[in-house]
Parts: sequence; C-alpha cells; structure tokens
Amino acid sequence: MRKPRNGKPMDDHDRARSKRPAGQWRVLARGAANEPIEPFAKGVFDELVVDDWLHIERMDDHTWWFRVGDARIVATVGTDGCAEVNVERGAYAETRGTTNAWTSLTSDSG
Repeated sequence: MRKPRNGKPMDDHDRARSKRPAGQWRVLARGAANEPIEPFAKGVFDELVVDDWLHIERMDDHTWWFRVGDARIVATVGTDGCAEVNVERGAYAETRGTTNAWTSLTSDSG
C-alpha cells in the first residue's frame, strides 16, 4: 500500500498518476547522522546518478536507459504495465561478474 503524501490520503489525481509508468517511485538516502531522508513521489521519476557506475534516465514516457557498471540496460514499459528488458554487458567497461537468465519463475522440483 502506498504511503499517503504529506500525511494526506491519496486523491483521484494521485491514483491516476500512480498508474503511469514511473509514476510510483521511492528513494531513500541517509543524512550525516544516519537519519533517513526520503522524498515523496511527486511527478514522474526522471533520473538518478550515483558516482560513475549507476545511472538511470527516463528517455520517454515508456523507455528507461540504465548504466550499471559495465552493463547497458534498456527497459520499455508496455501499455499493459509489463517491462521488456534488454541487457548488453561490456558496453562501458570490461565485463566483471556473471550474467544469468532464468526461463521460468516456477520450480519444476517437487
């Protein structure tokens, strides 16, 4: 369940906005005394940059581009709300780490 914005219950505008791609988001950071700093979702998520290894950017209403280390990731959200994700390793630096792909989320063991 989504937190109320500024302590107020969600209104119809908030509900409609939360159905848009990236209309519902959360960022948590920590201050100098380790206190939580959490901005409320206002508007549509656009960009996040952390050092030179993490970059997420909204390209248009349905497409986001990511850099995570050596990987380039492009996510496109369809009108059904499901994301198509394409990943390229080694796009920005030497490939470090492993890449795995699962073909099913269900287990065949029983």
